[in-house]
Amino acid sequence: MKEWTEARLEGLNLDRALKALWRAGIPVLRAKKTSLRVLEVKVGCNRGKLVALFDKSCYNITIIREGGARPFFRRAAARWGLLAGTLVCLLALFLLSGRIWSVQVEGLERVDAAAFNEALAEAAIRAGCHHFFGYPITPQTELAAYMSKRMPKVGGTYLQAESEIAAINMVLGASAAGIRAMTSSSSPGISLKGEGISYMAGSDLP
Repeated sequence: MKEWTEARLEGLNLDRALKALWRAGIPVLRAKKTSLRVLEVKVGCNRGKLVALFDKSCYNITIIREGGARPFFRRAAARWGLLAGTLVCLLALFLLSGRIWSVQVEGLERVDAAAFNEALAEAAIRAGCHHFFGYPITPQTELAAYMSKRMPKVGGTYLQAESEIAAINMVLGASAAGIRAMTSSSSPGISLKGEGISYMAGSDLP
């Protein structure tokens, strides 16, 4: 079923309003003058197109009702769209939860998210990082704890700073001296280290 809209137009020279509908290519299914200044029409378009046509005109328009397939689906989408979207997101999170919190590597056992901190620390050591300056903060505390055990064994330096700001400035000094150093943190700690990171970037230090 095509869209249709019933509306009431109020104003002078109602014949001019009918001509405007004809020029816009909007089919007039029914038109009835209820008084000298009131015209009730049923047109073959949606309410948005009809209102836009007379929006800046001298006519006052009142939508009586509308019908057709598209208005129905628009109302249904407005009513159920948010709920449907929420359900889809929850279903996706449920299906992906196993992949988010653990990973299955061929030939290895299942590894949980906490072990990734230790894996990252070991990768840094094997890449030549023997100096770590950090401050414990969840969820990266395991990384700092792992570094505190491994650094003495590889002849490196582990130093727990008094704050995130101190840690990043220690890394800045070590990097300026040509030492490969590392720090770690989480979102609130990274925000505290922002000034030191910007100094390092401005000094072209790795």
